[in-house]
Amino acid sequence: MTNIEKKKVLEILDYWKTIELLNQVDIPQESEDNKKVVKKITRGELIDSSLDKISIFTSLNVPSIDLSDKLKTDKEKFSRFPGEGADLSFLFGRIKRNDMVDYLAKFVKNHDEQPDIAYPKRSEIAWFSFKTDSEGIYQKNSFQLSPLLWAISVWNKKVNGFSLNSIDYDDETKKYDSWLQEAEELFAVLPSVFSDIHNSYVKKITPELPADYKGLFIYDRYKNNEAKDKDENSEDYASLGKSFFWMISFCS
Repeated sequence: MTNIEKKKVLEILDYWKTIELLNQVDIPQESEDNKKVVKKITRGELIDSSLDKISIFTSLNVPSIDLSDKLKTDKEKFSRFPGEGADLSFLFGRIKRNDMVDYLAKFVKNHDEQPDIAYPKRSEIAWFSFKTDSEGIYQKNSFQLSPLLWAISVWNKKVNGFSLNSIDYDDETKKYDSWLQEAEELFAVLPSVFSDIHNSYVKKITPELPADYKGLFIYDRYKNNEAKDKDENSEDYASLGKSFFWMISFCS
């Protein structure tokens, strides 16, 4: 392979990586089946005895939670599923995908003549996410910043042209990752992280969006350790992207 051919291949891979980086997924939605099971358990009704796992979705209006108390309460409430998943996922902030499209549309020449791009009304993405263990200890390198918010920020700061580099994204993510790693109390530093992301990224797109702490806490509960060990493909609720390059980045 010639140097020119190698350069072309690297350009294609870099383009692919950029496209996948920007392919941020929506905020996880609890499945209807899971809702029904959780509701039945709450009512004291019988459920399918063959069910090995349930997912617990908890809305957060403040950037804090007493994990010990929450998990203890859940263990009593869902005694049929005493085992806890190893990863506890947290997602904070939300912005409508269409608001981001509308913002970018302002920079498109003759946009009124272009076909509209519209996503479902419920399509919302998180500002950032991270994971902890069952003790509430932050998992190093689990912090993820919305790649779409980051990309728009790069667009707004462009000086000599516009380009996206995943290394720059990683550097920005590492900044917040270090904040959470160095925090004596994880949830005590969250307001600062939330405020910084709101001021640096979100306000540029939708200045009227209130900086309220819309968060989501998600984790799985299992029937027993055997069921937990068998669940090799448990969903990564805190992942903001589902792609080959993201898996390499966050597993390395």
